[in-house]
Amino acid sequence: MTVTIDEVTRVSAEQVRCFVNATGDNNNIHQGESPVIPCIQLALLAKRFTERGNAALPSSHCRKIEVRCKKPLRAGDELTFYGKFERGDTIALPFSISTCENLKASITLTYQTSPSPSTVIASDERRYRISTHQHLLTQQRAYDVGIATNKETHDWVGLALGSLSYALLEHGAEQTAAKAAERLKPVYLTTEFNLRPVIMRAEDPLEIIAASRETGKNRCLAKAVARVGGEIAYYASSILAFVPEDELARH
Repeated sequence: MTVTIDEVTRVSAEQVRCFVNATGDNNNIHQGESPVIPCIQLALLAKRFTERGNAALPSSHCRKIEVRCKKPLRAGDELTFYGKFERGDTIALPFSISTCENLKASITLTYQTSPSPSTVIASDERRYRISTHQHLLTQQRAYDVGIATNKETHDWVGLALGSLSYALLEHGAEQTAAKAAERLKPVYLTTEFNLRPVIMRAEDPLEIIAASRETGKNRCLAKAVARVGGEIAYYASSILAFVPEDELARH
């Protein structure tokens, strides 16, 4: 059976503010009256649209989220989320996100009912610069993320993933500051999140270990794992690019 999802929506500047305030994101491209929408917020919207009309795909079955950003999407843009998939034990659901102009981003959600193996940072992590971050999962922050992704209830998974995404940027804050002096801004080119069904409760501490290394001029590879109650719940890998400020402003 083929299932098609075709949703048109807008993300307001207030929703972006709710999301970045809840996750701690202080990247200034996500601030102001016309902020760039964080890629993980777009992914969570796609996840929301998928699960809202498909009872057989609960949030706990989502195992992977892959995001590829072609051009920035801003608050207020009319966005079309389109995806099509066949029902099965493992479902890979590719989404395109476009405006009236052209394709801006692509997202793939993978759902699986059987258990998936744990994922950890690769053994070559000694080549990376490493840092540790602590985030507190509060009810208010989880509710704010739910509002930001049209869920209108507590979104613990969204809060954890948003915090994980922000930790990657926080980890590179020193490098980001140095690039800012060159009028370069950080943008995720690709991001992959792996998820495990871990129960999270209010006031649970989320420990995130982030690592990164440069892979070329104005580009780096960043990885992170998040633990809840000492158990690995999420893993992220991302390619981060630094682009000229004026180029970002044109989109």
